[in-house]
Amino acid sequence: MHKDGYLLHKYQPDRAIGSTWHPLVHNNLSELAIQEDETAIIIIMLGEYYDYIKDTEFAESLYTTLIQPAADFMAKFIDEETNLPHASYDLWEEKFLTTAYTTATVIGALRRASTFAEVCGDPDDAMRWAIAADSIAASLPLLYDPDKQSYRKGLLVQPEGDLEFDNVIDASSMYGMLMFANVPLHNPELENTVKAVEKLLINNSIGGVVRYEADNYMKIAEDAQPNPWFVCTLWLAQYYVQINDIDRARSLLNWSISHSLSSGILSEQVHPQSGYAIGVAPLVWSHAELINTILDINGTN
Repeated sequence: MHKDGYLLHKYQPDRAIGSTWHPLVHNNLSELAIQEDETAIIIIMLGEYYDYIKDTEFAESLYTTLIQPAADFMAKFIDEETNLPHASYDLWEEKFLTTAYTTATVIGALRRASTFAEVCGDPDDAMRWAIAADSIAASLPLLYDPDKQSYRKGLLVQPEGDLEFDNVIDASSMYGMLMFANVPLHNPELENTVKAVEKLLINNSIGGVVRYEADNYMKIAEDAQPNPWFVCTLWLAQYYVQINDIDRARSLLNWSISHSLSSGILSEQVHPQSGYAIGVAPLVWSHAELINTILDINGTN
């Protein structure tokens, strides 16, 4: 962990910044080469572990070295113009902006950190981080596009203070708000976003959910549809489990299994016409979301 409380995109063995494709300058301003969601998700993951194991001693051992510096960083890494997290690189490792997904993870991480502060006997930190999370959550309407009726991919504060919106429909925006910001299931903004994400389902015999509108990464041809991703398909399945639509969840789970390689390996994405593997194979992320979805479905029985 950097002394300022964030995790870099890449590290050298001596903890110096590693080789990264994230630029250190944006709009002629020096910026951190980080994906803030990578810092936030570690705190969220630790919270998941604590809920399951209740290992207070382990949590206490990480409080001053991991939880506290990470939460302090996230609580301060805020744009005054929006009261949202300052821009960093998105989870797809492509764009520099304040994304709905990263914002959701920061809210979730600060709330987790607040809970850890209570466990570790630090009520001042607990209150400060809870207030920071609530303050960010109060600004979520800025990340909702009333025209598309969906949470947008994100926004970027311009040097003069204006806001530049990225209104692309992105599956991660839906998933972040659902899983990390704890937006209620029947919140109209979330329900509308799910409807928008459902339109990202490939509308042919292949099926599967693409990452976002007009995704060009590893496209087979300029005029082809974007490639569906296992991760995004399974995210939508996990939403269906939460609203108790188990049949639709199983359908997407079965789609994912049916498009695995003969060895059982899942790739990153699949060909939008043949359904064959494209990208990294195996991708641990794909397998993790498959397991998450199976556990979610089994938990309803």
